[in-house]
Amino acid sequence: MTQSIKDIAGGKYVLWGASWSLYTAKVRPYLIKKGIDYVEVCPSHPEYNDRIIPTVGYFTVPVLETRMEKSSRTPPRSWNIWNRSFQIHQCCQKISLLLPLHT
Repeated sequence: MTQSIKDIAGGKYVLWGASWSLYTAKVRPYLIKKGIDYVEVCPSHPEYNDRIIPTVGYFTVPVLETRMEKSSRTPPRSWNIWNRSFQIHQCCQKISLLLPLHT
């Protein structure tokens, strides 16, 4: 039986990517530089087919899965999915604004 991604990630963000993907290679150091704690998971995991492809609509890497912050306008959801490089960049910018600065 395969472990659940939520168990693997343990509350961290999930970067669905592949070692051979140049686009994933661009996102990885950005997350590290911004101090964003994440777990990288290969899209061969069964949850990619079950949850990510139906949400995005097609196979693509990288995909960054982030925790949703509670908002008064929307009902609470547990995770959000970002699948375009510019969306991932914008998401990381917002996240880094919320994190304490590293010294």
